[in-house]
Amino acid sequence: MYKKLHITIYVSDIKGTFEGIAVYKQMVNRGVVKESHIVNGTFQYNVPQ
Repeated sequence: MYKKLHITIYVSDIKGTFEGIAVYKQMVNRGVVKESHIVNGTFQYNVPQ
């Protein structure tokens, strides 16, 4: 018998070159706030520690 595994992966940083819209979410005062950025070139995001 096999057990199902639940694996959660968190991205701590991302870097790349692409064109489009980058969207990330953050918790502010117990609510989720989405912020989007138009990207054309190099993009880098580091999760605040």
